[in-house]
Amino acid sequence: MEKNMVCGGWHINPEIVEDNTQIPQEYLDIFNEAVEGIDGVGYMPLLYCGSQLVSGYNYMFIARKTHILPTPVYNVVNLVIYKPFGEKATITQVDELL
Repeated sequence: MEKNMVCGGWHINPEIVEDNTQIPQEYLDIFNEAVEGIDGVGYMPLLYCGSQLVSGYNYMFIARKTHILPTPVYNVVNLVIYKPFGEKATITQVDELL
């Protein structure tokens, strides 16, 4: 049991954030391009879910979101990234799961 548990709060299993080596490098590169330079929050990919062809591609990931505070706050989120053909990837949707 975790010491810092809050009644009604979730504890994120640390084992799911330790190894994202199963995500192919091409998808990690797209993820990193989209999240670089964001202030106040960090994202770490946990799972690559899939892609959708649009006027470019949408990529869906499950990620750990870290709110950069004196005491960090963590969430697990569904993150959608849009990468237009030949342009920079950007985050278009973030939904908190935990």
